[in-house]
Amino acid sequence: MLSQLLQKWKGNKLPDAVHKLNKDYQHTTAPTEQTLSAIRSLVIDSSHIFVICDALDECPNVEDESQRLCNEREEVCNALKVLSDWGLPNLHILVSLVWIFQVFHTLLLFVASLGRFTYDSTALLVILRD
Repeated sequence: MLSQLLQKWKGNKLPDAVHKLNKDYQHTTAPTEQTLSAIRSLVIDSSHIFVICDALDECPNVEDESQRLCNEREEVCNALKVLSDWGLPNLHILVSLVWIFQVFHTLLLFVASLGRFTYDSTALLVILRD
């Protein structure tokens, strides 16, 4: 998401958080917290940002610790929660997924209180911030 924001950046100067992230993590992956901080600084300096997370149900969900893979779906849901918690009026978030209980349960932890959602027996559309 950060790289997509940077590709579309129209501001005169990149925020300090973005420069720091680039300097500190040139050859490694930055921790999620610092990446989200850089994203927040870009969102604050933008007119409107639309985050669309399509097919969240297709994001890997590993429950077997022996596979040593991260639970990407949970990480995405946690990042979406952080984005929504910022309460920025220029940040709009839309999530779509096929109805899978595990995914819905993860989202339900914060969707009901933070946004609107509609669903039928096969699909869920979540508007976290509009």
